[in-house]
Amino acid sequence: MADETEIFSIVREAQQAAAQLVKERMKEKRPLMGWEVDQAAREVLQRAGDHGPGTHMDNYKF
Repeated sequence: MADETEIFSIVREAQQAAAQLVKERMKEKRPLMGWEVDQAAREVLQRAGDHGPGTHMDNYKF
């Protein structure tokens, strides 16, 4: 099990990935959906081994 420092680093990396996507899209003046930001962060978490459901804006259409 990961300690608090490792968890913090993983979450921070996920946050940075999401923010970077937003910055890139704004700079390119391209549209961005909430689920894409969620996906960018979630990919980092999944690589780290977190597969929990959590609260998210998914890319499923209702």
